[in-house]
This record gives sequence, C-alpha cells and structure tokens, in this order.
Amino acid sequence: MIIMSENLTNRFHNLPQGYRFIISGGLGTLTNLILYEMIYFVNPYDNFRASISWFIAYFIAIATQHAYHRWLTFTDPISYLKSLGRSYQIYSGSLIISTILDLFLVISIGLQHRIAFLITMISVSILNFFALKMYGFNNNQSD
Repeated sequence: MIIMSENLTNRFHNLPQGYRFIISGGLGTLTNLILYEMIYFVNPYDNFRASISWFIAYFIAIATQHAYHRWLTFTDPISYLKSLGRSYQIYSGSLIISTILDLFLVISIGLQHRIAFLITMISVSILNFFALKMYGFNNNQSD
C-alpha cells in the first residue's frame, strides 16, 4: 500500500505545476463552497448576506488552501510558517478584491449568489496562482 501511495505521489508531482494548481485549487474551492453554504445558511444579515458569507468563508479557507497548495502544487523547500504568512498576505489582497467583486455582482447586477461565487472564485484564481508562485512559495524571494 505504501509503495502504491509513493508511486501515485511521484506521478502526481510529475504533472505540470499548472495542472496541480487546478487540482488543489479545485479541492480548496470545494472546501470554500461547503464553508460558504454553511455560513450563508446561518447568516442572519439579509442585506449583504452573500458577501459577508463569502468574506468569512474565504478567510477561513485560506489555511486549508495553503495546505493543499503546499503539499500538492508547490515543491520549493520553504518553511511552513513562512509560506503560510505569505499566503495570508496574498489571499488578503484577493479577499478584498473578490469581496468587492462579489458585492458588485450580487447587489449591483443582481446575480444569484452562487453564480457570483463561481465568477468571483475563477476571477481571483489566476491572480493567486502567479502571486503564490512568484512570492508565496518561492524560497528564493526575500521578505
């Protein structure tokens, strides 16, 4: 069983980094969606319910998304806490941008909140990939 697991791990890490990012990002998106739905369900605020739920779920999911990318996408030898701190810096910027976008899509345009979730998540994913690659998990980058 261990040999099969190591073989699978080696085959996975031989995939191009962009594919690994999509897979680990998909896991993170699923985690974020589950958190979002749970928070949306219990969120008592009617006016900004979708955007408040988005913000809270995204902030919580940063730690899980970091773990997915750390073990599945990026292989640079960098300390866990250093990459986690950098990921929070990157995702905090994305959180602000994506929350504003979500507010615009739901409140101004009137999109259904799950469609806005999908559009918002896709729109920040490309930005996050390059920021994480160039800074978040890059051991050669100084702070």
